[in-house]
Amino acid sequence: MPSRIRRLMRLNATGVTPGSAQTFIVALPSRTEPSAIVNISSGLAFFPKQATSLYCATKAGLHSLSQSVRYQCEGSKTQISEAILPLVATPMTERRGTGKMEPDRVARAILAGVKAGRSESLVGKAWLLPVLQRLAPSLGRSLLRGWYAASLRSLVLQ
Repeated sequence: MPSRIRRLMRLNATGVTPGSAQTFIVALPSRTEPSAIVNISSGLAFFPKQATSLYCATKAGLHSLSQSVRYQCEGSKTQISEAILPLVATPMTERRGTGKMEPDRVARAILAGVKAGRSESLVGKAWLLPVLQRLAPSLGRSLLRGWYAASLRSLVLQ
């Protein structure tokens, strides 16, 4: 397996899998003070892109893990929160797309979600995801798959 793929899996999957989460699950619910675990996810967990299949799969797994661990911590003082992000201006995304959200705005939105007790914080444009999933799931898949943008470009250029 190429090192790039191993790194991606280590960062997005094995770094937050039940083995590491279990450590927190055992320790945090017994705390007397409120605590929180925040998992950083992506809109690509819901509408994957063709070009980033492994990244999307790890984020979908993280979304599922967040829900499961949240159930395990019910009734405790431990909040399990998932921040679902849009495209963020980072070195990883510097050659991708426009309309990126600045990291400081993302951080403020995540903290606001935790303080408000939200189990999921849909940051920036990510608020559109549940709307697309409910009203126009095929449009959401097309938008993030790349087909819609390519189709619009071809219409505009004709």
